[in-house]
Amino acid sequence: MPNLHTRILKLLVYRSRIKRYLKKMATIAKEHKQLLVFAALSDIQYGDMDDGYNFKKTRKRYYRNALVFQKRVMEQWKNMTPEVKFILQLGDIIDGFNKRHGISESSLKETLDVIGDFKTYHVIGNHELYNFDRAALMKTPLFSAGLPECKSSVASPNQFYYSFQAHASLRIIAIDTYEIAAIGWPESSTNYQEAMKYLENNINEDKNSTTNMTGEDRRFAKFNGAVSSTQLKWLNQLLEECDQKKENVIIIGHLPIYPPATAVDCLCWNYEEILSILYKHDCVISYMAGHDHVGGSGIDEHHVQHITIPAILETPPDLDPPMATLYLYNDTLHIDGQYLLDNYDIKLKFPIASMNNIS
Repeated sequence: MPNLHTRILKLLVYRSRIKRYLKKMATIAKEHKQLLVFAALSDIQYGDMDDGYNFKKTRKRYYRNALVFQKRVMEQWKNMTPEVKFILQLGDIIDGFNKRHGISESSLKETLDVIGDFKTYHVIGNHELYNFDRAALMKTPLFSAGLPECKSSVASPNQFYYSFQAHASLRIIAIDTYEIAAIGWPESSTNYQEAMKYLENNINEDKNSTTNMTGEDRRFAKFNGAVSSTQLKWLNQLLEECDQKKENVIIIGHLPIYPPATAVDCLCWNYEEILSILYKHDCVISYMAGHDHVGGSGIDEHHVQHITIPAILETPPDLDPPMATLYLYNDTLHIDGQYLLDNYDIKLKFPIASMNNIS
């Protein structure tokens, strides 16, 4: 009987250990449950035109195939499980050459038709502004600042910067890196005049050229822009609120703001001012941009992950288009990249303690 008693005790111990193990595994699985899935892409630059090349004639551009890739990406996201809740479109949805061919409106319609009813948040890039002025863009779906969930965050009804709450613990902030620019504004406007002061740093007669310019001075080209002091103030106040509410923040904009994550001639003119705002706060986990068609990435000294998404436009038709699918977990944002875009695991500044606040 003692042997039987011992065996029973051992079985009970094993049973207890198994239960603890299963409970631990269930906890791990629960902590790694996907709380939110969303997506990002940039620089589609579609146009119903023959293939061409970039300004320097060094990289081929597949204008018509960009729409083919956009359709493929959308289908991939639409068929995913769990559901992709929304898309971040980081600018240059159509190419500037559409204007020259008189097909700006039709090309934009084609790209928007592909998006359909898929919830999409847009930022504007230089190519949107080659095709339309700001007043015209405000009348299109590209004006995401006018969406109901974004309106309350906007300082003025005419601004293209905004934010929205993607999850109880995650906020997306979209900045307008062309608020100060020599494109999209009347030459009589204050914003245009301020842009021309920046462009005094460009030694060339053609302000789109960076010939004979070196280092970060190469960013002072007409195809770039800056954010205003008003927008910087808005951003700082919003990030203060996010710190207080313990909301993790992803900031998106067309222009990159961190030199190691991009070619210097693609940088926002006043990128240092933007970074100085970010560095005052604990909530920012990532800054995502487009514009540099090769893409890039880097982690700055404050542990902000900067990601520049490569262009769909310059991806050869026989390859897979660059795209990012983002998964929010309790303590991590995982980014699943495709083609030239790497995978990333970004630690949340404010881990999500409870599973009861799933949006």
